[in-house]
Amino acid sequence: MIHSKFTTGLSAAALAGTVVVSGIFTASAASAVAAEPPATTSNAADQSEWPFSFDSFRDGAQLTQSTDRTFLHGTGAPGATVTVWSSHKKDRIVTGSPIVVDDGGRWQGYAELSNRNTAYALHIEYAAAGAAPEVLTRNVTIHAYLQVTSMQNGDVLTAPEGTVEISGTGDPRAAVTVWNTAGNTRLGSATVGNDGEWKVTVDLGQDDRRYDLRIEQNQPGVGSMSVQRSISVAAG
Repeated sequence: MIHSKFTTGLSAAALAGTVVVSGIFTASAASAVAAEPPATTSNAADQSEWPFSFDSFRDGAQLTQSTDRTFLHGTGAPGATVTVWSSHKKDRIVTGSPIVVDDGGRWQGYAELSNRNTAYALHIEYAAAGAAPEVLTRNVTIHAYLQVTSMQNGDVLTAPEGTVEISGTGDPRAAVTVWNTAGNTRLGSATVGNDGEWKVTVDLGQDDRRYDLRIEQNQPGVGSMSVQRSISVAAG
């Protein structure tokens, strides 16, 4: 017979064959079992299921984009943090604040990186609970797309003296050439300045006519790109 504060006042018959396990359960003597603690897994095991990766670009990449915002993304353990710094100036964080890996094991953010033909060595730090920090470096150069800002397709331009100024933005130190697609005639060229601006003055003659122009940017080691513009010129 077992007496406890849970069974005070019960008859001997009621108590016979009863085991009271304080705070857990009451069962018959024949079926009473010890309570088992909940299963646990180590943080290290959890981390192995969520490997860290930086999937934005390979080391040494040459990226061409229209803005200063560079998209960064990868994988990791939910709740872990990813911080990106500019290695050559470690006191300046690139992403603004640590990026937190979401419940699906993905992280993403934007870094403000000038697209003025600028080279960066990015320092990526990954921190997850129960795991040693991981660090990697990615070298990348950001280039600018060629853009023509002085005219749009279908524009009618007045050129009293037969000359037209064409301007826009591009990758600093790249060569910009304007071609007349009729006969693939070169009309003029310029070098993009360090501020990303370029300007070419071309002679289109004094006849009223339509021109199909190809404006091409070429950057050694990076490649070339072009923009088409179909315009009409009024001699004035």
